[in-house]
Order: sequence, then C-alpha cells, then structure tokens
Amino acid sequence: MLTPATILQPPDPVKVTVIKLHGNIDAPGSCILSKAQYANAYGADAINLALPIPKALDYYFRNSSLLFLGCGLNQDRTVRVFEAIKIKAKADGADLPQHFSMEQFPADESALIVRNQYLLRIGVTPIWFPTGEFDFVEGMLRLLRNELRFRRV
Repeated sequence: MLTPATILQPPDPVKVTVIKLHGNIDAPGSCILSKAQYANAYGADAINLALPIPKALDYYFRNSSLLFLGCGLNQDRTVRVFEAIKIKAKADGADLPQHFSMEQFPADESALIVRNQYLLRIGVTPIWFPTGEFDFVEGMLRLLRNELRFRRV
C-alpha cells in the first residue's frame, strides 16, 4: 500500500498496489487534509509533476491500468494531475493504458451522459453499478481478482 509517506517506494511488479493518496487513518500524521498540505503535495498554483504524489500518479497513470474505488474523480487536484499527464502524453505521442472507475448509476440519462463524457475526457472508463447496491462492487472485485489470478498462470 502506498501512502504519502511511502509514495516514492518502487512498485512491486507482481503485486496489486493500493494507493491511498491522501493518507491512511492508521497514520493520521501522514494524512493530507488542509489546503496548505494539498498545496505542498500537488503544487501551490499549478500542478507540479515533479512533486512526489503527482510524480507517482504520473508513473501509475502511464504504466498501469488503474481502478478507482470510492474516489469521486471530480474536478480536484488528482484529476488535474491526470489532465496534465494526458496533455504531456499526447505531446510525447505516448499511449496511455485504459483506466476504470466503479460508479453508482446516475439518477437520470442526462447525468449519465455528462458523467460518461467527463470520465472519458480524463481517460477513465466507468463501470456502472445500481445505486446503493455496493455488494455489486464486492462481486466485481472478486471477479477481477479471479481474472488476475487466471492471467498470471
């Protein structure tokens, strides 16, 4: 598991990595909560891809398929990092892997269209599940785990 305190540790290529960008409740001192902490982590005025969290996000966004769980992926600093990475990748002519997010189905079709467009713009494919049916997420994660095990054989 990567947290702000361990974000620059090299990833283990044979393990699934869980990234808790803004800290872990087990280590409250490492949590990023305040505006100043976010500015230090991401850059004060603009996203700084050389800082540890954006640098790690850049690595994972370019080299791995990511699955976002419990992450709003709304217009926040993390999304701005992904937007900066996409711009840089396009300028470099680099392809990016496909990323996914488990999302509750929106209330109506127009909200679905807006959310789909937004996620696809930042390079994330939504996996929709019925609103409030979180057991569906657990079942999907089991299927994903089984698929990963199968592919490693």
